[in-house]
Amino acid sequence: MNIFSSTRLRTALFCAAAASAALLGACRAGAPAYFGGTEPGKGAILVGIRLLDNSEELKEGRLRIDIESDEERYGLILHPGRTVLVQVEPGDYRLLPEKTLFGGARTDISIVMKRRSYRMNFPRDLLRMEALPVKPGKVAAMGFIEAKLLPHAPGERPKILLRLDSSVDARRQNISDLIARMMDPQTPQSLREGAVSWARPLEQALVRVQGEKDSAPSYLAP
Repeated sequence: MNIFSSTRLRTALFCAAAASAALLGACRAGAPAYFGGTEPGKGAILVGIRLLDNSEELKEGRLRIDIESDEERYGLILHPGRTVLVQVEPGDYRLLPEKTLFGGARTDISIVMKRRSYRMNFPRDLLRMEALPVKPGKVAAMGFIEAKLLPHAPGERPKILLRLDSSVDARRQNISDLIARMMDPQTPQSLREGAVSWARPLEQALVRVQGEKDSAPSYLAP
């Protein structure tokens, strides 16, 4: 191979890599800003997860899920015991399965429990849930995504019940969890500073939630 054909090959490979990177960036859900300081025009969502094995609440594991409005989509990686504050553009947000590597739609969701990885069909009830409105400068509490590993016989394929607990108590706990992290000296300073910048919107969110009547929406039913 002469130097000219070698150069053309390297150029072609570079262009292909750049195009692939651009395609992935355009198709995959964007990485959200967790806990960061308030930005003009941005809102925030509070959300957590609970991982259950029978009646035991697990402290380790993770769940991957997307939140999407008409204009934006964010890919979340959530861990038990850690309500997160996710900065988002204003809009009405729903839960969806994460995108594939190349931006394609999935119908399943990935959950890690007890050091094992599980995939299950994304529940239709979550797809039909009402959108969560997020306004500029405001905090909206979503509640807790709950994944419960159901009892199963040896050799039987495990089943997981996935639901969203968006009750008043759950959303109040979202806010209380974050306030506790703001006050905890064990929390890294960068996270505390980011959360503190949302102190006023958090207070307003708590007042709104406490003023609501608790009614379980249809997608909460097991």
